[in-house]
Amino acid sequence: MATIYKIHPAIGVARVGNSPDAFFIGPETPGSPGVEIGADGAETTLTTYKHNGLVKRQATRFRVLPTSKTCQATSNWSVRSAPTRVSSGA
Repeated sequence: MATIYKIHPAIGVARVGNSPDAFFIGPETPGSPGVEIGADGAETTLTTYKHNGLVKRQATRFRVLPTSKTCQATSNWSVRSAPTRVSSGA
């Protein structure tokens, strides 16, 4: 069986800030605050989400992981709507 590669996390999620140049890499493990990357490439634990009063942009480290069709998970879900009355506003 051929190996299939998938991008994780799925593309389509973004968290934007209003700082034009400051950013951080979002949490990669539960409970982690995220990391900042210095000009020399060194990673340090994130201490604040703001830079000069502006919110830093959040980046994500994408990974390409091998998977196979036999290990894909599926989920079934449904939505039920309850009838409601519209108020007359009187």
